Amino acid sequence: MSVHADPPPAVVREPNRVTYLTGSQLGKGGFAICHRAELCEDGKPSGKIVALKIVRSKMEPAKLAQKVRKFQFRFRRQVSNSL
Repeated sequence: MSVHADPPPAVVREPNRVTYLTGSQLGKGGFAICHRAELCEDGKPSGKIVALKIVRSKMEPAKLAQKVRKFQFRFRRQVSNSL
């Protein structure tokens, strides 16, 4: 049994009405699994490609929050260093 979340459906709709068409798996680690996705605008594919990070669902909430903060810090540092 995998500790990762199940693969996403072909179409992902967020509560804020943002919609993505999901594609192939890009990678996975101990924290999450990433899939390629295309952002839809007005119900149609926009050509804007993003990565969807699907967080492992069986992780304790405190550990999950810690990992998210660590990831956000590393991501912000990488973005600021590339500017």
